[in-house]
Amino acid sequence: FKRALVVHVDLALVVWFYAFLGCLFSLLPTRRSIRWLGTLGFAVSAVGVVLLIVAVGITGVQPVLSNYVPVLDHPLFFLGLGLFGGGLTLTVFDGRILPSREAPHGVFEIPDAVRPGLRAGAIAFVIAMICFFGGVLTTSADLPVQARFELALWGGGHVLQFASTAAMLCVWLVLVKVATGPGAIGRRGGGLLFGILVLPLLAAPLLVVNGTDTALYREGFTNLMRWGLFPVVLVFLALCMRTLKGARSWGHPATVGFLISAGLAVLGFVLGAMIRGSNTMVPAHYHASIGAVTAAFMTVTFVLLAPLGLPLRDGVLKRAA
Repeated sequence: FKRALVVHVDLALVVWFYAFLGCLFSLLPTRRSIRWLGTLGFAVSAVGVVLLIVAVGITGVQPVLSNYVPVLDHPLFFLGLGLFGGGLTLTVFDGRILPSREAPHGVFEIPDAVRPGLRAGAIAFVIAMICFFGGVLTTSADLPVQARFELALWGGGHVLQFASTAAMLCVWLVLVKVATGPGAIGRRGGGLLFGILVLPLLAAPLLVVNGTDTALYREGFTNLMRWGLFPVVLVFLALCMRTLKGARSWGHPATVGFLISAGLAVLGFVLGAMIRGSNTMVPAHYHASIGAVTAAFMTVTFVLLAPLGLPLRDGVLKRAA
């Protein structure tokens, strides 16, 4: 059961969240991209996911329920995680991360404020990979297995939350524009807010350098997430709610999906503020937060199908959607 739980969590959070971030990032219109790099990145990540799934069948391997990225203590599982992260990192560096290569139009009409947001999410992901790598190198191999992986993955796991939050906020802006017509914020304002979200992460690798067994490491990343996420999210929420006053219909699927995601995000913040010690309020807060991201991604999937050449025909599927 615990082996299956580990792989389930990694597929449901790590793979689902950051593969979707890679999907959104790849929709950024570009005049010149290194296409083979994106294709290679996808293939490498896909192989990594297959290895994660295969690893669940290895009997006798120890499941480690570490926070953010639980693992199976086996080389095949670590190879799968490494290939997934490495492949997505290759995709990020296909040229789209440079604003100078940006094109005005692409397959999907991305709101102006979303463009710097997707780059911010990609940068956060790369910083998380650096923190994971540094955490593995600076964590003593003599520690018990649970403590070793908890410490090694603690920093990068916290930074990943910034990447998924940036992606969720980008989706909010897309959904509000679909539901209302006008955007919730312009490119300059969006760039400023996404910059505020990501700027503190530049200090994250420095927290790893002195080792993962220090109070600065644990408390630094805890406070980074505690104080770094909610201010920007609440500003975007206020801007989106103000724009939704002009919604064509409050029953529009994009509006409903946004409201569900936003409601879960606020609930996650409230539950997080109520945490006092290690109890079930911790997973309650976390599941509300990841539910917010998941609801946003599920909703925008239906928005993206038609531009990608996969429109839903009228009928059962469209009603279900």
